Amino acid sequence: MNVGGVVRGINSWGTCRLPQRMRRHQQFHEKGDYWTMQFDASPRTLRSLNSIMRGDPRVIRWTMLKLGEKLEDVVKEREVTVDRTGQRGTGPRNTLSFLGREDREFELGAGSHDAKP
Repeated sequence: MNVGGVVRGINSWGTCRLPQRMRRHQQFHEKGDYWTMQFDASPRTLRSLNSIMRGDPRVIRWTMLKLGEKLEDVVKEREVTVDRTGQRGTGPRNTLSFLGREDREFELGAGSHDAKP
């Protein structure tokens, strides 16, 4: 995330049949790719990410969960995060779960959300 967030992990759950047929961006979907992404971000970045997800035709559905109010609530004892100023991170950790179309592959990297055909 190049606008004030840090991605902590990305986990692909693979392509699965949806619990029910879903309509998104004027198309019906029966299968999709399930992903989770753990990240730290400010509320402003979360709003921006919601706007991106809402407008992206590759995303069928997404959910954001706040895992804790303080960093100590969500980080294991041995893990320490450091921001660019050298201070320990104090922001909440978030998880983004989203479901993509089965015919598209997501490439998540440094701000890249381009699909591969």
